Amino acid sequence: MDLKKITGITFPLFILALLFRGLFVSDAYAYIDPASGSMFIQVIIGALVGVGITMKLYWAKIRFKFSTIRANRSKNE
Repeated sequence: MDLKKITGITFPLFILALLFRGLFVSDAYAYIDPASGSMFIQVIIGALVGVGITMKLYWAKIRFKFSTIRANRSKNE
């Protein structure tokens, strides 16, 4: 048997088997406990606070840049 011929057909079959395994997943019979729910809420709140602080920092920089452009423009006129 030729090794190239064997690996040429084995690899696609292996990939196909992995795809079928991913499509037909059995039930996990698991549950989400209350601690997981509160952790998820904390992650959401932390992300919102982080976005707010980031916006605040960049908003100050953008406002400063536009105020210096406006000051330079009024000096030139």
